[in-house]
Amino acid sequence: MTEESRAQSPQQANQPELLNAPLLAKVRTRAPATLLIERRDGGRIVVDLGPSIATPQSEFAALQDRKLFAEAKVAKDGTAVIWSRGGMTISSKLLHSIAAEQFHDREKGKSVRHPLD
Repeated sequence: MTEESRAQSPQQANQPELLNAPLLAKVRTRAPATLLIERRDGGRIVVDLGPSIATPQSEFAALQDRKLFAEAKVAKDGTAVIWSRGGMTISSKLLHSIAAEQFHDREKGKSVRHPLD
């Protein structure tokens, strides 16, 4: 174990990808509001944005429009998913954080929280 890894909190040590989120390669959408993301390192994550975009006051509420949601693209530098027409961006770091939280909640049998609210 290195000095650096000893200095990290247990949560950081268990989720180093959240500190320096991997770059994204591709994104596909699945109705009503799920992103299927392939990372440049070959990993994959699934992020359900449904609970977050269902809130009318959310800055991402416009993504309730399925046509707009389906226009999701990975930014050229791989650091985010973008919706150009809607002027919205969600960083790779935030997407990985949401995916990790949703995975953890599913494993614990809890309802998924809404981190974009």
